[in-house]
Amino acid sequence: MNARTSLVLAGHIALAVLACPVLPASAHALGGGFGLGQRLQTSGAADSRGTSLSQYSGNSTTEMEGAQKSYNISKLLTSSLSCRDDGMKRGRVSQALFCNTVTYRAALILADAHQVFSTLSWAKQTGFPAKERAGGGPSTFGNAFDRADVVQLAKSVPPIEESLAPGRVTIPYTNAPSVTSTGSAGGVSRRADNLRAVPMVTVSINQKNIEAVADTGLSYSIVMDQLHANALGVTTLVKGLPPLGTLGRNPVGMDQRLGLAKELTLGPLTLHNVLVVVVPSGNSTTDRVVLGLPLLARLKRFSYEESGIVVGEASRKCSAPMALSFVSSWNEDGKVVFDARADGKTVKASIDTGAAPPLVAGSQLQPPGDTQAGGAAASNEARYLKVDVGGRTLRYDDTPVVPSLVSPAFLVGAPILATSDIQFDFNKPSLCIVPRSNKGL
Repeated sequence: MNARTSLVLAGHIALAVLACPVLPASAHALGGGFGLGQRLQTSGAADSRGTSLSQYSGNSTTEMEGAQKSYNISKLLTSSLSCRDDGMKRGRVSQALFCNTVTYRAALILADAHQVFSTLSWAKQTGFPAKERAGGGPSTFGNAFDRADVVQLAKSVPPIEESLAPGRVTIPYTNAPSVTSTGSAGGVSRRADNLRAVPMVTVSINQKNIEAVADTGLSYSIVMDQLHANALGVTTLVKGLPPLGTLGRNPVGMDQRLGLAKELTLGPLTLHNVLVVVVPSGNSTTDRVVLGLPLLARLKRFSYEESGIVVGEASRKCSAPMALSFVSSWNEDGKVVFDARADGKTVKASIDTGAAPPLVAGSQLQPPGDTQAGGAAASNEARYLKVDVGGRTLRYDDTPVVPSLVSPAFLVGAPILATSDIQFDFNKPSLCIVPRSNKGL
């Protein structure tokens, strides 16, 4: 793996919080992401490989499918709880386990610690772990959750609370010149390896201000390293979780944790009792606070503009909104995607403001024959890539090709913020890219 690809992968991390039978290492590797944010890969209380909602029927599963596609994670959580209870009433144990898994994952995405531990408590009290061990199978709680008193945590940890003040508010970038300046000719290309160009904002955690990355490529609400967690007064709930690895370097440690922040404020948004994923300190790309898309989506309607993140009505009119959908295989990270064009075909793409390169290509756009001996996909290649996104053409001569990125087909990284407003509306949900000039990447 060359330096370019290592940098692309450096920050997005796959954390196996395994409340399920242990998946092969190859499956864990697919959970990595690309850029600055950290990606939390989870799998559920049942082995969800080969399992999908289509196996089950009923109003709750239909609602779950609709909630997933529309990125309504709160509705997904309540629908999956109904699905679980319906499965138990009907004696459909596999359905109950699967729907409890979905509830657990939805709670992780929403940073609802109370619901996370409630789902684990339900599984433990129902006796599934003991039955699995008696049958010679792996434990549902095959890690630190075995040692944690999840029943007591479910009782003692309060549910997450949210309030969003009305009105139009701008959350300024703390590094605005780096985010929105392309510099001289060819500046966007030179920004491609510059992690300092990803958007940073000020967030208050436990009434202490801290600079954080606003990363739409992070699939979970908030991740930080241990030193930041200590300084911000984040309470440890569970420690000793499995090793957290990155694609491109060795694991960063053996003591990942889930913590709780009593209060978090980002512009007009205030949350209480927020679940925090805490990773070991000691790496320059991950020793920071990262805010993910689920937390940003609580702003409902926001846009990345020149001066910062504008909450409420955008400064520029959107003429070509694109529908957003949430794609997940249930045992891998879910991604918010939209339709785009690349290599003459319609594909799925995603905006990743934590990614340093302008574009990142996945396996779907890997050049033919780009494989290693034995048929394994190469991970150190780059290609010229031209894509059409929302009526705008983007191109990059040195696009990293990352075979482990199976879906979406490509990512649009932070350098687009130098020339365009990126508008999200999670009331619909939709996305709009509004150029500030006629320049492409």
